[in-house]
Amino acid sequence: MHPEALRGWIRQAEADAGERDDRLTTDERALG
Repeated sequence: MHPEALRGWIRQAEADAGERDDRLTTDERALG
């Protein structure tokens, strides 16, 4: 496995953990 692949997995894990909320908030702000 490539290091970048692991990074992607970690990113998804963090997003599921709660960072996803921040992303959604950013999207909402852009739409707002």
